Amino acid sequence: MKITNEEINKIIKKAIEKEFSTSKKVSKIIDKSGIGVIKCEEIEKIRLETGNSNDQVYVKKLFTLEESPRIGAGIMEITKSTFDWELVYDEIDYIIEGRLEIIIDDRKIVGEKGDVILIPRNSKIKFSAPEYSKFIYVVYPANWLEKN
Repeated sequence: MKITNEEINKIIKKAIEKEFSTSKKVSKIIDKSGIGVIKCEEIEKIRLETGNSNDQVYVKKLFTLEESPRIGAGIMEITKSTFDWELVYDEIDYIIEGRLEIIIDDRKIVGEKGDVILIPRNSKIKFSAPEYSKFIYVVYPANWLEKN
């Protein structure tokens, strides 16, 4: 008995749907065109070292440099923390939840749920969330670590 490619695809699709419907795992799909989508209920976060062990700052990069070599994106969560940051890249932040404060030269730029913030390259700022903030960040260039 010969199984067609269409039948194999249906079996694989069904197995994937079953696996992801019963868990909170992340599903990343990259089309051969390069278009990618991440489907998830919860993303595993990694603690960001800010220099203060009391800071509660977590990040998760969404696409690798191989998948997106020019533009980077991730999710950041900050809880009751403020930390210094110098940007060697351009960044756009979309606030999903809470309140994000960008402090520059003793001024506060405030973004809340649904707001978008632009932070130009070479800005020396403080990221601050007096309570909680969850936001998507988009950076250009994606390989900013290699530029230093």
